[in-house]
Amino acid sequence: MSKGNKKNRPPVFVRRHFLVSLAQAMFALVVLFFGSVSLVFLLPRKNLTRQPRLVGILDEEELPGQGVKRIEFAGAAAAGRRPVNQRVFVVKKAARLFALSARCTHLGCLVEWSRHRQRFVCPCHGGMYDDEGLVVQGPPSGPLARIPIFIRDGRVYLEMDG
Repeated sequence: MSKGNKKNRPPVFVRRHFLVSLAQAMFALVVLFFGSVSLVFLLPRKNLTRQPRLVGILDEEELPGQGVKRIEFAGAAAAGRRPVNQRVFVVKKAARLFALSARCTHLGCLVEWSRHRQRFVCPCHGGMYDDEGLVVQGPPSGPLARIPIFIRDGRVYLEMDG
């Protein structure tokens, strides 16, 4: 074969060039994928505010005269899942009516009302709250969350996060 004949032939596609091109294409696809996924976290959501959800929990005549009443109800279900039972405590003290979340602020365990101690007691680590939901002892980091509560047309409603 003469040298002149070699110049006229098309270049031979070498396996090394193919593998380099394949690696570059794969890298570009990975960057494109992760770049597009990260946009979800960088761009603001269209609707950041959730509308509160009203939950009718009991009739007004079922309220305690004074003291604490434990209420359980079906919470909102995530897409494709069953509703989860939620627990709150409705407290009537003097002329005030308020609702407290049953979730301990330490690890999220469900507290119970101890009538004997007149305290909310967390079974996980012995945290205690008074009848206002304020920490009395133990590891909880803050008071029990207050949930907006109101009475409309003889029915007691909680205003839960959407």
